[in-house]
Amino acid sequence: MDLPSALVHFLSQRTAGAQGRTGRVWLALCRLEGAVRVARGFVTGFLLALALGSAAHAQSISDGITLYGVGVGGKGCVNCHGAASAAATNNLASNNPSRILNAINGGISDMAGLVVSDKEAMSLALFIGQFKTPAITSALTMRVRSGVSGIKDIYPQIQGNGTGGAASAAGFTAGAASNGTRSVAQVGASSTMNYNVTYQSTSQFQGTATFTVSVDNGVGTAASATMTATVLGILDQSPNPAVAIKGRLYNAGSPLYTATCSGCSAGSFSFDPTSPNPFPAGLGIDSSGRVVGTPTAPTTGGPVTVRIRATSSGATDSGDGEVSKDLSIQVVGITSS
Repeated sequence: MDLPSALVHFLSQRTAGAQGRTGRVWLALCRLEGAVRVARGFVTGFLLALALGSAAHAQSISDGITLYGVGVGGKGCVNCHGAASAAATNNLASNNPSRILNAINGGISDMAGLVVSDKEAMSLALFIGQFKTPAITSALTMRVRSGVSGIKDIYPQIQGNGTGGAASAAGFTAGAASNGTRSVAQVGASSTMNYNVTYQSTSQFQGTATFTVSVDNGVGTAASATMTATVLGILDQSPNPAVAIKGRLYNAGSPLYTATCSGCSAGSFSFDPTSPNPFPAGLGIDSSGRVVGTPTAPTTGGPVTVRIRATSSGATDSGDGEVSKDLSIQVVGITSS
């Protein structure tokens, strides 16, 4: 017999002779015993929740397995939904943590009083998502500046409204990329999940690059879509090489070289004074991208390679900054003796 029960028994024996008073005391003590039992149950549940919560802090598919079957405080999804493999078929909680939180906060009777953290909801959603065919819900695009690595999280394009599944641990992949390199990674942090796609173009490339991204968990057909990366930078221009004449104002010649840039700030053109070579003496480039000046001496051995620079604007997935393009330029004319 535990302490509250023994106390009730002892006091009830002591008050057996006083009929009316015994009834009142008995009722009060029963209420006391009930309160003690409730408190004991609360403490036990709280400690269990702490134990399970500590294991679930690092959001992952494996944590979701535990939470689905055991839950927090003994309350698990399996009690109502059954095996996850069967429940996920029509379960909008698949890969959709907000659905889980909304359902619990909405007052599901057997979940009353249960507190599920954002981390735990994400783990559950990822686990349930392993039993549903993935889906990519919208076009995949990113914008990067030439030669600089950019990262795009495509998780928002797959989690949607719970109609698609989540990638398995090794189920997020990408095919070969044009004009550059790519990589993919699943990155979980607390209550979030990122499906990060990284792309970096080859040096000085400008244009569009494409590659395939796939999300798979072994259920049905993998979801695949084309990632289109817009690479901002200075365009190839003609003439290349640009030809100037010693002693003649370059902008009086024909044809003229004027740089243009996709996604660059207006008036941001300049040139590198030393690398890979200095501009020919007397020549330069103005802020609008035009080669200007009057060259003072012919170039030796043919054209020389110089570098034009500008500042990108709108490279949302890599950050804005300098882009560049190499140009060949030649000055012709008589060399002074």
